[in-house]
Amino acid sequence: MTPLVARPLLARTLTAGAVAFGAGFVVLVGSFMTFRGDSATAIEAPVVEAPVVEVAVVETATLHAAVVAAPSQVTLELDVTKAQSMCEYYSVWDVQRVTVEQGTKHASFQRDFAFADGCKWRSEESVVEVEPGRYAYSYTEAPVSCRPHHVAAPACTRSGWAIAR
Repeated sequence: MTPLVARPLLARTLTAGAVAFGAGFVVLVGSFMTFRGDSATAIEAPVVEAPVVEVAVVETATLHAAVVAAPSQVTLELDVTKAQSMCEYYSVWDVQRVTVEQGTKHASFQRDFAFADGCKWRSEESVVEVEPGRYAYSYTEAPVSCRPHHVAAPACTRSGWAIAR
């Protein structure tokens, strides 16, 4: 039997309710379209409240009802309180919205970048929960490799707070 593939589009094609996908099962709410190969099939399901959790391949076309509690995501807003004035920072916050699961105790984020010194660098940003919704923030960076005859510039650091919103 061909596996039924759950696509992200499904969450947008619902006529009512919500859909939750998990490893080996799917929760269906309301009416929506499923995809098998290039053909679409309408499926009706009883209304069950379930938030969108993740998208995964369903092992078989047999659907098993289950309700999955979705982790609550929070966005972290950065408040830098200490930085070096002559540094350029290559932060994950500069290129994307940073989210973590509510209650996360520690998280790290890395970003690779090329710098004017002819070296490839990696920044690492860490947050450690100090109280619910408030995280101590630190930024460090280090050269990963340099082109021949190039010397890495001094590394930069900074610190501050990340606040869950």
